[in-house]
Amino acid sequence: MEIKYTGMELKLHRHGIRTALASVFVAMLIATPLVGDSALANGIVMGKVFWFHLSMALMAIGTVVTAWPGGRKSIPFALPDGLLLIFAGITLATYDWQLDPEPEKLLFGGQLVVLWFLLRYFLTEAPCLKFFFLFVLMLTGLVEAVWGMQQLHGYAYSNHSLFRLTGSFFNPGPYCGYLAVILSVCLWTALRFQKGMHYFGWVCAGAILIVLPAGMSRSAWIAAVVACGWVYWTERIGWEKTKAVYRRYKNATIPFVAIVAILAGCAIAGGYGMKRDSADGRLLMWKVTGKAILGQPLAGTGLGGFPAAYAEAQGEYFATGNATDREKRVAGCPEYAFNEYLQIGLEQGIGGLIVFVAWLGSMAYYGIRNRQQGAAGGVLALAVFVLSVAVAVVLGGVGVFGGDMRDGRWDADKIICPVCFIRVSYNQPVVACLRLPVHLAERAI
Repeated sequence: MEIKYTGMELKLHRHGIRTALASVFVAMLIATPLVGDSALANGIVMGKVFWFHLSMALMAIGTVVTAWPGGRKSIPFALPDGLLLIFAGITLATYDWQLDPEPEKLLFGGQLVVLWFLLRYFLTEAPCLKFFFLFVLMLTGLVEAVWGMQQLHGYAYSNHSLFRLTGSFFNPGPYCGYLAVILSVCLWTALRFQKGMHYFGWVCAGAILIVLPAGMSRSAWIAAVVACGWVYWTERIGWEKTKAVYRRYKNATIPFVAIVAILAGCAIAGGYGMKRDSADGRLLMWKVTGKAILGQPLAGTGLGGFPAAYAEAQGEYFATGNATDREKRVAGCPEYAFNEYLQIGLEQGIGGLIVFVAWLGSMAYYGIRNRQQGAAGGVLALAVFVLSVAVAVVLGGVGVFGGDMRDGRWDADKIICPVCFIRVSYNQPVVACLRLPVHLAERAI
């Protein structure tokens, strides 16, 4: 039997195909941390790299195939767009094309720029996707937390011989940082929405809180505390209550601030003493990187120039005789600064660092303005831990272009819509069959 579409049905049909493809491809991208391939050398890392390349290629092809000239909404140019393009231009301008030290990073950075504007396109055409993206992000956090629990209890193998807890990562550092970012999104979901997603958010947050302390990552702990504190303050307290409490207990403000400062100092001292050699090694790396930045503050070394510049600066520092015995003992030849701000300042120069910080700040600002406190909290956690710019792109895209979320109810259609493409033809029984799970989900939430 030949099926004929009216103009409206054909338009909704095409829109549904594009929404379904966008949801699948972005879900594949968000699930990148879970991927590994034991058949490859360094399969834990390279499996994720190849999966990301594959997902980006499919997303780009799917976007080109399903796009059509008419009927698209206008996509306004925002401040984060310009800052991202400026940072990309600085990266290209400072790159050593003759030596070509990091072609893989250059390709990855270009893909992230493309991903940013693809997210803009998808969220403008299908605003319901912002809920789906955050849902999948929380789901990956829950999977990682359960994975970590299995490793702690001996039911799953760790990916590193020296650490018992790594999740799907190579070591507990990035694993805990990833969980810290997801934790703020889960807390916001639990505080913001009702019924089904309220409980799902608490389940994800509880699972992460069980595993996160065992990772022994002080940076992740600080990022989680700062981001979750921000999310809770914006959702449950706010400026009005804060000003009211300040006016009521004005005389107690100074003692309260002093007590908080003392407790924070004790926490920092305890964290330093817990892994002192590691902390001293990081401090030495940051100190030497700062000296390297002063050597070429404007031009930078270009992407991939950190190892050589760091080795030279560290050799000059030790040659002066000012290095302590402890610094000599913890010194090494790192490939990364373990501080993304300093590494960007060395490779892209001070100008690139300023643009990068402004980009993060603009994403947080738009997230707050659009009441996307969960995405803003995730960007804040990333700003503290600076784990993965790829996650920042997803969270920033949702925060900047996701729109206002003043409605506290999580509609089941907003979750199921991107996954289930329904052909609009009201006389066919298949529509009722596909609407049934949506109706049941709405009743359950």
